[in-house]
Amino acid sequence: MRTPRQILGDDAYSQLVFEGYEVVPIKPTKEIEDAHFKAHAEAKTVFADFTDLWRAMISAANRK
Repeated sequence: MRTPRQILGDDAYSQLVFEGYEVVPIKPTKEIEDAHFKAHAEAKTVFADFTDLWRAMISAANRK
């Protein structure tokens, strides 16, 4: 599945989506879930930093 950015192209995407935001699926994909668990596993403490988890999941959502 292609990402919205791939479908629209960078110019159209940047006009439709505010800076600092990304378009992601409503239901997490396997890649997003895997990125979440990987970020947890790589955390330096028992409780993973939410920001790190969020970045990993957003990145995975837009990786395709």
